[in-house]
Amino acid sequence: MSSRTQVGEAGASWVRPVTSGASKQWLAAVWVRDLDGRRRLVKARRPGRREAELALQQRLASRRPLGFRGAEPDMTVQELGEY
Repeated sequence: MSSRTQVGEAGASWVRPVTSGASKQWLAAVWVRDLDGRRRLVKARRPGRREAELALQQRLASRRPLGFRGAEPDMTVQELGEY
């Protein structure tokens, strides 16, 4: 079994403390393989660990994968009109 992240999926996320000036923040991040096959880093930074994790989840949920064009070659004219 391959450990390679499949197209359209996200790998395991991680959280780590980072410093920004005098304040301590948390960075939550995950690698995502987009529809074009490229891996991209999605991240969120917040003052609290749990806040950073939630912000990352929200960012992933609202993210539109790069490489997505919307129209598929097998769509009918009616489906394209509804799109």
